[in-house]
Amino acid sequence: MISSLPPTNRQIRVFISSTFMDMQEDRNYLVRHIFPQLRKLCYSRCIDWTEVDLRWGITGITEQNAEAKVLPVCLDEIKRCRPYFICLLGERYGWIPKEFPADLVEREKWLKNYKDSKVSVTELEILHGVLNNKEIAKQAFFYFRDPNYVSKFSGEELKNFVDENNTESKAKISELKDRIRKSGLPVHENYKKLEELGNHVLEDFKKVINDSWPEGSQPDPLDREAIDHEAYAHSRKHLYIARPQEYYQKLTDYADSDENRPLVVLGESGSGKSALLANWVAHYQAEPKENHLKALVLQHYIGATLNTNNLAGMLRRLIRECNRQLKLQQDIPSHPELLRNAFFGCLSIANASILRSNENNDQKQGGGYKKIIIVLDALNQLEDCEGVSDFVRLLSDLPKNVRIITSTLPGRLLNEIKERAWIEFNVKPLSVEERKVLAIDLLKKNGKELEDQHIERIAKAQSSANPLFLRVLMDELCIIGDPNKLVKNIDCYLKATSPSELFEIVIGRWEKDYGIEFVGKSLSFLWAARNWLSESEWKDLLGNGETSIACIDWNPFLAVLNPHLIINRGYGINNGCYAFSHEFLRKAIEKKYFVDDAKKKAVHLQIADYYEKHQYQKSLGMTERRTTELAYQLYKSENLERLKAHLADINVFDLLYSKNTKLDYFYYCALLNKNNLDCYSALRISYNRSIDRWGYKEDIEICCRLGEFYSEGGKYDDAQRFMNQAIDECKKEYGEESHRTKDAINDLTKILLNKLDKYPYERDTDIEADKQEALRLSFSIFSGLSSNVDADEPELNDADKKNFSGRHQFRSDREVELIMLINEIEKGMMNAGRVFLICEMREDAINIFRELLGQLKSRLGDNNIRTQECLFMLAKSLQNDEGTRSEAKELLLKSLKLSKYFFGPEHPKTIEILKHLAIISQEEKNNK
Repeated sequence: MISSLPPTNRQIRVFISSTFMDMQEDRNYLVRHIFPQLRKLCYSRCIDWTEVDLRWGITGITEQNAEAKVLPVCLDEIKRCRPYFICLLGERYGWIPKEFPADLVEREKWLKNYKDSKVSVTELEILHGVLNNKEIAKQAFFYFRDPNYVSKFSGEELKNFVDENNTESKAKISELKDRIRKSGLPVHENYKKLEELGNHVLEDFKKVINDSWPEGSQPDPLDREAIDHEAYAHSRKHLYIARPQEYYQKLTDYADSDENRPLVVLGESGSGKSALLANWVAHYQAEPKENHLKALVLQHYIGATLNTNNLAGMLRRLIRECNRQLKLQQDIPSHPELLRNAFFGCLSIANASILRSNENNDQKQGGGYKKIIIVLDALNQLEDCEGVSDFVRLLSDLPKNVRIITSTLPGRLLNEIKERAWIEFNVKPLSVEERKVLAIDLLKKNGKELEDQHIERIAKAQSSANPLFLRVLMDELCIIGDPNKLVKNIDCYLKATSPSELFEIVIGRWEKDYGIEFVGKSLSFLWAARNWLSESEWKDLLGNGETSIACIDWNPFLAVLNPHLIINRGYGINNGCYAFSHEFLRKAIEKKYFVDDAKKKAVHLQIADYYEKHQYQKSLGMTERRTTELAYQLYKSENLERLKAHLADINVFDLLYSKNTKLDYFYYCALLNKNNLDCYSALRISYNRSIDRWGYKEDIEICCRLGEFYSEGGKYDDAQRFMNQAIDECKKEYGEESHRTKDAINDLTKILLNKLDKYPYERDTDIEADKQEALRLSFSIFSGLSSNVDADEPELNDADKKNFSGRHQFRSDREVELIMLINEIEKGMMNAGRVFLICEMREDAINIFRELLGQLKSRLGDNNIRTQECLFMLAKSLQNDEGTRSEAKELLLKSLKLSKYFFGPEHPKTIEILKHLAIISQEEKNNK
């Protein structure tokens, strides 16, 4: 399947051109008042906004020195910004360079035509950005200031607004403006006030944004993630791969085989595993073979985009993709343990759907696909995630039409993979001849050559067997360029025995070129950021607290750093963010700048202060990105009092206690409690203060999540209060018989059951009261459900359509109705059975568990996690009666087999089953 996703470039990077001295106030006004408004609008549309004003922030030097400093950088920046271009012109023509730097002319050969023409830097920018090729400047805007503006100045002050050689310069600026007018590009003439200029710029770019990305054009989260991964894969496709045909064929043979084990690609870090996988996917999908064209290929590059080094987040995304592409109905549980099993269940259901499609020759079933291939790059980055061992175990026996190709590095995870006997495929180090080919190729791309003796020496170095090492080395030699120092530089770089050591040398060179303090801060901030940094954030952090660092100081270093960065060019709140593309570089930075924990904490605290206090961040309000990053930075800086205040804000809870960040929120709160900082009480107070601002629907969702949170934390009384409040609001908003109300009642029943299992009651009357309440809730769930599910056309009311539309957006009303009814009945039956068991209503418990077991087997099959849970509960109901004890033992053995498969032999669920088997064995011995 070749992707049909929309293009990824939701970015506006606009170049600001003007003369230097006379336009400082105008540029400052745009930077401080207009661009923040446009950045905020772009943020709401999932667009990355960056303005590039190389003259902004330059102080204390002459115009000649300023423009000379700008010229070598500006032409490259104009290319990066195309097609977006803003030009401000007054009555000043600007500084004319006497000559151009030779290396600049070599890069920009069109400059040779203007060597003797006495053209100002500003006109060169306009020529390069717009007039030389108007087709690539479709979003260029010109703003001419009122010529009478200069009449209010005299003497020395007037010199800032007109050129010294006024007659000649006046003719040049007049002629330049005429050419711009005749170009047909938008021109706003004769603005008199800064506010007038600001309004023109604001309206022009609002129109650009609304025309290109109107409200509602934001892709859904699933598309955003897919595009992020495809964008990363695209960035890897240009990298060198040794023996491509040999490697492609091995991967293709596996994909086309009947093998039921995953394949793992092995090789040292930097050997090109990611590049190989990205290029192979493109190669496989491009082959005109029918089985290739009908394969659903899902790519997931762990650590390559934001939120991808998270096992739960990865599994959610893959299940949702399978649901969408294969038209499945797999539920996506929130609990990580259930999620892992749901993923494997999803693969099994997908395989069954494909088998039925093949048997019946039905192209609609299974989305018309014949096979699923999932590519998981850098699995080692999940090594510290909870449950990754279970994930590896579950994948070790794949369904017939599912293939998984992954890559990893040596470590605990690889040891487990080897124990499971996955198929291994090794990417070999480069041979000496391959190193020569790569070195020469890299030099050619930079327009450089090296004598054979130097190529030979570099190729024979053992460290050059790593493609990353060789690429970084050749890039450095191209940058340095001084032939007199070539041998000395090669000697220096080849002393490094690994890419990490090579990066330490490179960082030293950066410090010499750009300054020790500046380089240290720039690298440290990105190293310490959890969710990457946008360019605006990075520049703000390097600024003075109120204004960001000047573009002219920042952009040259960013250009040098770019080859070693991943740039998220997809969609969403993190669009346009940067991260290091190599772990080797991160290690080199940590070794150089973070010799002790105190330095790490100091950098984390600086970033925390920025997200909490900086004016730009405050102007965005409470966003998911801001709240997530602030919590992490406060945690890493060990500023626990501020972390408690942050987490106890109900708005922060609303953003963080969901999906990928739920476990983080739990972890932070547990840490606070260990340090005698009660986050639960503070959060309850915050909710009570904010209650007036919530509408019904928002209040329901918040209360449900608060109920779950307090229940998981063992605060059952608070959990009950929140869930009761949610039920009351559900009845008002949706009605007593609505699915949403029944769902909330099921959740409250589960909270009561957990309380009865674990809570240290002081009085028996309290236990009895909770038992009776659980019974009442269980009976209420079944009211009206049977008649609804038997109806020929069950009705879905408007409130339920609204509530469930996001969860089942690819279903018909009939399908959604049945899914909700089945889930409610099964959850209600499980809860009711547990209630009957606790209330010693054993016969009722046995009957309901038997009925539920038959329903689950019919719907999901024998090998399912929910079937396993029901087997265990039925066995518990039967085991105390001598007449049914043998049946209980048989059910426990079936449950044990499934539990070992789904959870592993040492999981608490498995151990509990073993305990019940031991009890039965002891009873049997006693009876004998």
